Amino acid sequence: MHFYSRTNHSRDRWWSLKKQNEIYMLKFFRRVRLKLIDEGNQKRYLVYAIGEILLVMIGILLALQVNNWNEGRKNYKGETIALMELRNEFDSNYKSFLRVLDRKKKAQEGLYAYLSLLSDDSRTTTQKAKIERGKVAIVSWDPGNAVLNSLLSTGNIEYIKNDSLKYLLHDWNRVIYGFDEHAITYKDIVYELYNYEKLKQPIRMLKNGNWSYIKSSNLKIQEYREAFIDDFRYHNLLINCVNGLDIQIRSGDGLKKEFDQIRYLLNKEIQNR
Repeated sequence: MHFYSRTNHSRDRWWSLKKQNEIYMLKFFRRVRLKLIDEGNQKRYLVYAIGEILLVMIGILLALQVNNWNEGRKNYKGETIALMELRNEFDSNYKSFLRVLDRKKKAQEGLYAYLSLLSDDSRTTTQKAKIERGKVAIVSWDPGNAVLNSLLSTGNIEYIKNDSLKYLLHDWNRVIYGFDEHAITYKDIVYELYNYEKLKQPIRMLKNGNWSYIKSSNLKIQEYREAFIDDFRYHNLLINCVNGLDIQIRSGDGLKKEFDQIRYLLNKEIQNR
């Protein structure tokens, strides 16, 4: 707070001195003009008038230059603030994105391993029915893009002078939309698997944070599972889930490259200030 009060005091003093100088110069020019008129020296008066016009023009040009300099400083400061806020936002989104992508990769590995076991002819149906299906990872990524969207909607994105960075930021929401579309499609695939399983075996209920079957169903769960564990439709549904995860992972790997490029350019721009 003390810093701002000193700054304002210095600025007020500067304006006061500037105003006093302007008044002094106007009085000075007025005295010279009146003196030349009284002397009746038209030639000297003409030279003086031209000089006064030139001084006024120089003053206007200097004022414009100072104004442009001040605007440049404000734009530079605005760009720096925007870059730092964007970096914080992208760093936060990047961490949450990596967690989501990691869960999808682990889910794909688990389902692929499960399918490999179901395809193992050396195992009996009873043995296969005892194996629990891997997780399908219906996990969505919801990035916070408040800073970026604000810059785009207000036009303040133009503060950023790096054209490569500006292009990537303009295109960012489209890139995210593509990843989200794959996630939405995958949910439909998983729900089809869920609906199949609900018709073939009892579903578990959640009680006190734990999943379990009701007692009567728990006694027959092995029998239910043996009835469909070798069903090719069940296998196909699992394969669809593996394929859906693969599409998301490949899309996510491409998104990660975009992330890395934007974060690199943001850090580079901030470090150069």
